[in-house]
Amino acid sequence: MNKKNHLKSTKITEIIWHFRTACRYFTFKIAKKYNLKGYVKNLSNGKVEVLFQGEKDALEKALNELWIGPVKGLVKNIDLKEQESIKIYQDFFIY
Repeated sequence: MNKKNHLKSTKITEIIWHFRTACRYFTFKIAKKYNLKGYVKNLSNGKVEVLFQGEKDALEKALNELWIGPVKGLVKNIDLKEQESIKIYQDFFIY
């Protein structure tokens, strides 16, 4: 079976941190820790969007760590949606 078939994508359309200190870098470190691909970016409305692509177990572990949040970055809400990948990322990017 093709490894691509095992990949899942989870798009986090909204993460609201109380303080946005190092949120993108924190997310980047989690992605690297669990070998996830995708991106993290700040949105113009003050929220953060993340797209993780990877193995299901790695996605679950990464999401659990996101809930903990960075130091001084209390997480207030995470809105996530599983989606079919339109694009397959080769790495994890900070935009």
